[in-house]
Amino acid sequence: MGGLLFQTKRLSAEQYRAYEEKVCSKLRNHHINFNIPHYFLDKKDFGDLDILIPKGYSLEDIKTWLKPSIFDYSSGIQDTFMNGSVISVKYNNFQIDFIRISSENWDIAENYFSWNDLGNLIGRIYHKFNLKYGMDGLYYTYKVEGQNVGKISISKDIEKILTFIGLDYFKFKDGFKDRQDIFNFVIKSPYFNPFIYDFENTNNVNRNRDKKRTTYKEWLNFIEPMKETSCSYEQWREEYPREILFNKVIDFFPEANLVQNCLEIDKSIAKQRERTEKFNGNIVMEITKLQGKELGRYIQEFKSYFRSFTEFLDRSTKEEVRDCFLEFVKKKKE
Repeated sequence: MGGLLFQTKRLSAEQYRAYEEKVCSKLRNHHINFNIPHYFLDKKDFGDLDILIPKGYSLEDIKTWLKPSIFDYSSGIQDTFMNGSVISVKYNNFQIDFIRISSENWDIAENYFSWNDLGNLIGRIYHKFNLKYGMDGLYYTYKVEGQNVGKISISKDIEKILTFIGLDYFKFKDGFKDRQDIFNFVIKSPYFNPFIYDFENTNNVNRNRDKKRTTYKEWLNFIEPMKETSCSYEQWREEYPREILFNKVIDFFPEANLVQNCLEIDKSIAKQRERTEKFNGNIVMEITKLQGKELGRYIQEFKSYFRSFTEFLDRSTKEEVRDCFLEFVKKKKE
């Protein structure tokens, strides 16, 4: 984002607003539901245009919306790039990032993408609570033995998401003038610590992304002097045990049913382990001596004999499953 993908020139605020209105007019003519995240009130120039569109639209749809007409004399789409949910196009020598959003995340995505890099800075604070904040809202990644096994939605309510970490929702809704304004907003959280934003304390994906972002570089310079009067990263992590923070989340977001959802994931994992113990590739390989693709095809052929293979596993013992498979093997040889 930021025009770096296609190396396009930045537009002045006046040029950008004219460009934005032209693009929006085309989308409205095609009756497209869209949102443009809020940007700084005093923003002087722009590197790209971000547009949120409903999930399901394709690059071909976008080409149709932006197709040059005899009335606008535009050069149209000059280049394209796709990365996950984002479709980037170079349109009339400027970059547009179309971000595809599911209906359930429509409102929270607009809030997350608004005000430059604010969502990213808030997300680092939530890392303390073992939570993630992104375009799909606030959620908890449930881990077992270090492996991610489930994703539990905590909230898509921006007011609650901000209030929980001590940030002023009404200030957020009023908007921000510039980067300094969002910087001063974030440090008001009682959970803020300048060390949590150091590259060595972030994962590889975030590190590679944030090193390229101008706002993040300015943010690091802004908070650097605060380290002299702040506790270390290790002390910040130890300030509250994870158990206490977990309980804070449970109490503030009761609608998330966090404990119950974790238990449901545990049950699902236990059930899957039980099914795997009853029937797996090693059992088939031991009996048939097959390997590789032949083994895979044999397993799929056996499963296809059942209306619901998982139901068969759940109502059968391990011995019954084995006997059924042996009977299948016998018939195959006849």
